[in-house]
Amino acid sequence: MKTPSGYDQETKRRKARSFRVRVLLAYLLMLGPVITFILAYQGILPVGDPLVFIGAEIAALLAGLVLYLSVLRCPLCGHFIPVKNLFLLLFYQCPACDFRASGEPALAMENVPEVSAAAERRFRRKVRVFCAGFPVWLAVMLLFAADILPRSALALGVMAALALPLLALVWTLRCPACGAWVPVQRAVWELWRFRCGRCGYTLKEK
Repeated sequence: MKTPSGYDQETKRRKARSFRVRVLLAYLLMLGPVITFILAYQGILPVGDPLVFIGAEIAALLAGLVLYLSVLRCPLCGHFIPVKNLFLLLFYQCPACDFRASGEPALAMENVPEVSAAAERRFRRKVRVFCAGFPVWLAVMLLFAADILPRSALALGVMAALALPLLALVWTLRCPACGAWVPVQRAVWELWRFRCGRCGYTLKEK
């Protein structure tokens, strides 16, 4: 059940700003060393002393990892955050309390429109299609990785044909009650027990 955090709105906004800053810094510190390493490897970026360069790269990666670990729990209620994509974390909405990374206030329950049966059926159907298709795609990926299936242009086309519809399905999923974007709230393997962090809507098993 979604519960209020007990913090005033100004405190929530301040914690949301801190959360976003940590996410951005983690993203830059983890992506920056990868880019500079590629540029150095291609001879575009002079490295000077290799040991100093590698040490700086490792230090930046470790700092980014520490910052990343600091945003694995909701700053208001401590609920574990299943979203791993750093970009999506900038829009995170906690399903356990009223924290929103955007700093906007949560939607009052009395302002949430009643969900139509048709909208709920469409949402449940999308979730079922994804939950059925994702294990198939994962199995195909594992077969390719183990060299059981041959690697060819046709095989890559099959992988894309399986992946793109699933990706499009997830990225277009929105709460049937308030329209909140689902990928910023739950990991894909938790869609079957979706609970909206904006309005509190819960997908009931039927």
